[in-house]
Amino acid sequence: YALTRMAGLDHYAKAKACFDRAIELDKNLVEPRVRMIYIDLIEGRSEEARQQIRRLLRWAPNEPSVYSVAAYVYRVSGQFDRAFAAWDRLLKISPTDIVYATSNRARIYIYKRDYDKAEAELATGLAFEPHHPLLRTYAAVVDYYRGQIEKATMAMEDVLAKNPELHSQ
Repeated sequence: YALTRMAGLDHYAKAKACFDRAIELDKNLVEPRVRMIYIDLIEGRSEEARQQIRRLLRWAPNEPSVYSVAAYVYRVSGQFDRAFAAWDRLLKISPTDIVYATSNRARIYIYKRDYDKAEAELATGLAFEPHHPLLRTYAAVVDYYRGQIEKATMAMEDVLAKNPELHSQ
């Protein structure tokens, strides 16, 4: 979808070329290497993505984006314990990413059907940003899976009413 609808293959190819060029200009840049991991995944090179994550974790152990992409790859690979560890490390080096980390940790707990832990993660994030639409959406998902359909529906309607940019007419 992202390759054909949002930006198209041409934009994807341009991004890849820009990342390659940035690395060519400065071999010490971390961010283009992180972004190339997503491209590796899109192109079906998941083993190359995992190898690059291992290299980056050794080479740039204090870069939050490295732990973010590692957590993403671990999550989509079903390696939830490793994803949690990556989020924990990210929060140690970048505590301001609490909302981002808690929403992703809650997502994993939702996958695992551990709604109490998902709710606890969401409560942590909501303590910092009580009106955050993604956190509130995941809270509604938890309510839905717990069978609280009306509560979940009302919460989602409220999120969409307060954030009309999240849906199209």
